[in-house]
Amino acid sequence: MYQFGRFGAGDIRAWRGIANGWRTWPTVGWRPRIEGVVDIASGDKNRSDADLQTFNSLFQSGTYSGRAQLLGPYNSIRLEPSIVVSPWPTVAVSGGWGFYWRQDLHDGLYGISGNLIVPSNGAPGRFEGSRPTVQVDWQVSRHLSAHVNYIYVFNGHFEETSVHGTSTMSFISPWISYRF
Repeated sequence: MYQFGRFGAGDIRAWRGIANGWRTWPTVGWRPRIEGVVDIASGDKNRSDADLQTFNSLFQSGTYSGRAQLLGPYNSIRLEPSIVVSPWPTVAVSGGWGFYWRQDLHDGLYGISGNLIVPSNGAPGRFEGSRPTVQVDWQVSRHLSAHVNYIYVFNGHFEETSVHGTSTMSFISPWISYRF
């Protein structure tokens, strides 16, 4: 994806690239599937000039950085391997580990909606952190499904030296979906 245009007195030149691959073994017990995602979105090279290079994902869903919705795809590099197994026909259990870096060292980290949540503040380091996740999905009936997701956040060097310190976080997100 490439974005271009004008923003105030500056030019918009931003990009994003995504590669997603998987391999499924449907004849093996529990039907294992391994997946991998690489997602890179540009960041701003110089916040004091009028040009804008941070990719704007416009209508991004909340699952870019897991159900905890900590980060959006702005100035980021995400590498996320995962595995999914189905111990029963209506239940899927997945586990993965997302690794996150800043694409440009002069830009900060952004939330799902594009708001700046961790400014660069001149902090060195590209590695933002990693997040292991586990999720269970149960298709209760044709219309009803139940889910629970757990995510643990390990802060990387950039977040430790910018504003967050060495704190870690964990989130659990249960939800039910009814589809007509």
